[in-house]
Amino acid sequence: MTDWSALDHAYTGDPGMPETPQILVALLDEDPAVQNRALYDLHDLVHHQGGLYSAAAPAATAVVAMLQDPRTRTRSRREPDGTPPRSG
Repeated sequence: MTDWSALDHAYTGDPGMPETPQILVALLDEDPAVQNRALYDLHDLVHHQGGLYSAAAPAATAVVAMLQDPRTRTRSRREPDGTPPRSG
């Protein structure tokens, strides 16, 4: 089990940003728009502006483990500005 509270990311301590475990759970959401947003958020959290944070390797390990889950077989879409589509 990963102690996510011991790992940092680009927005550690920012109450407006979801934590890594929340984002990882959203990657398996039934709504493709939620998945896309989670993928965008995860990249922003652990690889912000080219930097790597201590949460990156455990997050990558979790993502690899999720790849066999059928809920990950959705197509990713992007808005014209490169951001994921908003859900709702």
